[in-house]
Amino acid sequence: MIGIDGFTKATYEAARVGSDRDVVYANVERLLALRREQADGPEIQVQFIAMADNAHEMQPFCDYWLQRGATLKVRNQLSWGGKFQTPLAVPAADRIPCPWALTMMHVFWDGRVPRCPGDTEGEEGVGNAWEVPLSELWARLGGYRELHLQHRFDELPPRCWHARLDDRCGAAHPPRRRAPRVTAMRKLYLCGAGNSEGVRLAQQINARHPRWDHIVLLDDDPAKLGSERLGVPVVGRIDACTMPIRRRPSGEPGGARHAKPQGGAQPDPLSGVPFVPW
Repeated sequence: MIGIDGFTKATYEAARVGSDRDVVYANVERLLALRREQADGPEIQVQFIAMADNAHEMQPFCDYWLQRGATLKVRNQLSWGGKFQTPLAVPAADRIPCPWALTMMHVFWDGRVPRCPGDTEGEEGVGNAWEVPLSELWARLGGYRELHLQHRFDELPPRCWHARLDDRCGAAHPPRRRAPRVTAMRKLYLCGAGNSEGVRLAQQINARHPRWDHIVLLDDDPAKLGSERLGVPVVGRIDACTMPIRRRPSGEPGGARHAKPQGGAQPDPLSGVPFVPW
């Protein structure tokens, strides 16, 4: 992901002090051209952080990079633990476990690992990656993840108390691509009827930026079929829209590994409409 945050030279260079807009744009376009020459490879994403000084350039920025095959991410300006002012605020009642804390572990150039991915200065650390294995550092963060998952937010360190609610929800517009990979339907499948956090997050995303016509749950427990979780119905079994799992022989490390979809689209367990099970 490449943070750009401006379309015109004046706006870009005011946000990215010391950088040259024309050089950066040319380099990213060259990278996209090289990616197009490859049959497979990484997805190249450009990011626009919407701020008071650049919001008027959001649309031309989006049009420019989507036309060139980049994946586009637009997100709101965050307060980074209350260090900056931001107009975005999510009600405390809607607070969810922090997606950053649950999925990310940042490593600074000198090996320091901050407790919070939003701690840009490394004021709270859990160790150094040059001295401690990454797996152990990730484990040290496990207690904080558990507090988030259990909604025990008041027991988190003060940085989490004073952070604006934008940080807690990791608010961002869903990434956009010029040519979406799946266009057959607009139904979101969530696995597991106990996945309340996933349901709540999907509903919040859909409320702010509608992208799915239906949100449904899949669960292998027959007793849950026809029930609802936060108003979302359980419509079928998980294996109705996933391919079989290939398990390694007992004693071989690595656990289960999902096979890639084979045979193209699979039937929707509710309507019978084909869809690609990614």
